[in-house]
Amino acid sequence: MEHGRRPNILLTAWTTAPRIEQLMRRELEAADADTPQFALLTMIHLLEPVTPTRLGAEMGMPAATVSDRLRELFALAHIRREPNPRDGRSYVITTTAAGRRTIDRAEKAVLRARHAVAQELDVPLRDVEVLVEKLNRALDAALEGRRPRPRRHRYA
Repeated sequence: MEHGRRPNILLTAWTTAPRIEQLMRRELEAADADTPQFALLTMIHLLEPVTPTRLGAEMGMPAATVSDRLRELFALAHIRREPNPRDGRSYVITTTAAGRRTIDRAEKAVLRARHAVAQELDVPLRDVEVLVEKLNRALDAALEGRRPRPRRHRYA
């Protein structure tokens, strides 16, 4: 940065996601395993059976965004909806055989991307992962503590 200024952690982290997206797309495409919403599919697989609410919380996404992205995975038959055994009014999501095959086909690509990042770090990747998890928890706490501003009528 010019003038000796450095971006703060929020700006730096904000610019991290597009880089991860590019690296993962490159590796997934090379493995012929690219699929829409791969991160969401993987998170469903890790947490299944999972409610959309928990999925949104784990991914840091609003419910409407999760719902939109789930539609793509339902259309691809990578996930299915089942009644929630704990609450008959809601549902849980699980991966289908097709979804698990997609994840399995992508496994080596994900490992290649992870290894490529680890090779470039001067600290253990696990240390970075722990700090990112802590950052996400701190962001969630900050969001929960945020007080919404009262809405003013536009004619007031």
